[in-house]
Amino acid sequence: MNIALVSSAYPPDLDGIGDHTYWLAHSLATRSNVEVFTRRVGQFESDDKVKITPFFNPAEPSSFEQLHDAIGSWLSPAAAAQWLLLQYNPFGFGKRGWCPWVPQTLRRIRSQHPHLRVATMFHETMVPAWPWKFAVMHLWQSRLFRQVCRLSDLAFVSTTRWQPQVSRAHPRLPCHHLPVGSNIPLDETPHAVARQKLDLPEKSLVLGIFGSAHISRQLDWIAAAAQEVGKTGRQVIVAHVGPDAAKIVQAMPNLQVRSFGELPANQVGMHLRAMDVLLAPFSDGVSTRRGSVMAGLQHGVPVITTAKPWSDRILINADHEGLLALACEDGASFAAMTAKLLPGLVSAKDISRRASQFYHGQFAWDTIAEKLTGHLTACCHPNVKSNDENAHSDAFGLVPWRR
Repeated sequence: MNIALVSSAYPPDLDGIGDHTYWLAHSLATRSNVEVFTRRVGQFESDDKVKITPFFNPAEPSSFEQLHDAIGSWLSPAAAAQWLLLQYNPFGFGKRGWCPWVPQTLRRIRSQHPHLRVATMFHETMVPAWPWKFAVMHLWQSRLFRQVCRLSDLAFVSTTRWQPQVSRAHPRLPCHHLPVGSNIPLDETPHAVARQKLDLPEKSLVLGIFGSAHISRQLDWIAAAAQEVGKTGRQVIVAHVGPDAAKIVQAMPNLQVRSFGELPANQVGMHLRAMDVLLAPFSDGVSTRRGSVMAGLQHGVPVITTAKPWSDRILINADHEGLLALACEDGASFAAMTAKLLPGLVSAKDISRRASQFYHGQFAWDTIAEKLTGHLTACCHPNVKSNDENAHSDAFGLVPWRR
């Protein structure tokens, strides 16, 4: 099988979808012929496993049209199955998500190469119609989203939250849930050794933050939780890895904070291994598109996060796998529940091993690549069943969240 993986970004870009493209491409390369089509500006982390073809200038969104010629040169007359897999986030291909050249180019490619199949991985679909500042963007993003759906033979979504949107846009389009994996290489430094290397006191309780100071991370909730945990008398240290170090420190008044800032990917893992727990109270709830949560679980770090009605069930039901998803209405309740549940979580037998096993059993890149190629094969050969027959994710579906 030949797969053309189209992405607006690629490492060393500080971009989650670019990282996703890198890890997915390298996992797919063990079972398929893969070529990545991406931006033509800057340098790439290239190797001999995956070929990179630059075609797109992010500063000139209309340059996406050049994908037509690039795909024409890539297509092989001898290949039995050939797929174009689009990594879709409207903001990646145009300012404010204005990217009409994406469906226009897909339509042109499909017209001239009818044997090429198109699959779209929806990392994002469109902004909501409210609040008002999103309303205008929603008008064109929703229209472009529908067009991309109708030009696809197969759809994947990073969270089950997007599946109803895909179904409304194209009721006959098969749509499968495909979680994201961790964008961080696995580091197996023992917890105690990592603490020693980073000069973190052995008996302190290290509460981790991984990522930026984006409003969705609700830093005030994390600060409230750290302060509440500190009332137990144990030394609490908030450890941060990622951009916006100054904002993180400013958001944690009267707390001991160690921000290690942005780090090369191969150093992040050791810093995660030094944490006792990762706090991730997302305003929109945890989901399987949250790479920071996946990185924590991958490194055996238990996670305390938030649940919303649309959170993916596989995470909501992960209490015994090192992830607690709490249904909290405000920072005070999150802080109180964190302080109450944290001691039992971090002291639970084999909790680090169970968190790591949960990740590797469900979200490792080889697992994701196997599911993806299974669905691509089943689409080419309808009599072949994929390794996940639930096209609309009964196994990972939506359930009411628990209090």
